[in-house]
Amino acid sequence: VTGVTKQTIDDRVRTALEAIAQELRQGSAGSGAPVTFGTAGSGGDESVTFCMCTGFAAGAPTWSLPITITSIDGDGETDNGLDDNRNRMIDERKIVRTQTGRPDKMLADYLKEGSLRFTRVVTGGLVEAVRVTLSLQGIDSKGRVLESSGSVLIEMRNP
Repeated sequence: VTGVTKQTIDDRVRTALEAIAQELRQGSAGSGAPVTFGTAGSGGDESVTFCMCTGFAAGAPTWSLPITITSIDGDGETDNGLDDNRNRMIDERKIVRTQTGRPDKMLADYLKEGSLRFTRVVTGGLVEAVRVTLSLQGIDSKGRVLESSGSVLIEMRNP
């Protein structure tokens, strides 16, 4: 994480948003498997839980087990407002995809605590789209903390 450039962090932000969009775009916005939102950690990060349509049985959709995109403590960090791993970033986190019965999948590292946001666009009581916003960090060759932010609007595939 040290010796990175602003361009490197910009690229990591873009990659993280693309990974989240790929997952969430397959989610259902239908009433049979609603999209739900929550919080992660004490810094205000948010989480989103959704299901994917896995097929049909007797004309009705079948759903995957719930999938959650959330944040967890970064390596060597605890959620306490301190730089526990002494890398100059306070309480940096990881963005992960979790689902019962499957291994967790890391989507991004060095998330600035409190920057992961899922903003819903609701039509007719159902989530039609989700705007994801996040900020990632890194340390440049001079020891300065660099940051890059980005967002993406994801239209749900199965309204």
